[in-house]
Amino acid sequence: MKRLLLILILTLSFQSLAKTDDIRDFEIEGMSIGDSLLDYFSSEKINKNISNGLNYKGTNYQRTCINDYGSVYDRVCITFLNDKKKFIQAMQGQLRYKNLNYKLCKNRMDNIDKELSNLFKNLIKKNWELLEMTPLKETYPGSTYHPITFDFQDKSRAQLACYNYPSIDKTIFKMAIYNADIRTLITAKAVTK
Repeated sequence: MKRLLLILILTLSFQSLAKTDDIRDFEIEGMSIGDSLLDYFSSEKINKNISNGLNYKGTNYQRTCINDYGSVYDRVCITFLNDKKKFIQAMQGQLRYKNLNYKLCKNRMDNIDKELSNLFKNLIKKNWELLEMTPLKETYPGSTYHPITFDFQDKSRAQLACYNYPSIDKTIFKMAIYNADIRTLITAKAVTK
């Protein structure tokens, strides 16, 4: 019953995209790209949870990750412009499994993929299959991820993926949305596993 409820909640949270081809109409935990992060969190909470990602070093972007926010995901990470308004540029909702469980994560991803594929018939979809996480292979040896992407005309992207970290016995399901600028910034060459 819990699984059915979670799939229903995740599906309903994606339905705002069915009416548009604009990534800004998509919400994760009620937040959208282009919103001010300050409408949801205080400056103190944002700064307390800054995540220092290598992708954002030397840019005007920052990322904050907040646990136990919202009703769908157990963690949200938000990339924002590091200015007075802190406008959201990308978001990611995460469901973290206590143990390595790619099969369970992939089943969840496949169910959501079916729903999104029905909603986004006009977007470019790609199932990347299982890939090696080359930038993290020294920190987390043997780590893999399996993304499915939906590309908008403006080059923004919605992505769902299962990330597997055998060295720390963890799997994470991630639903992400990001604008074209962030997509360019985080793009790395995929290596098939």
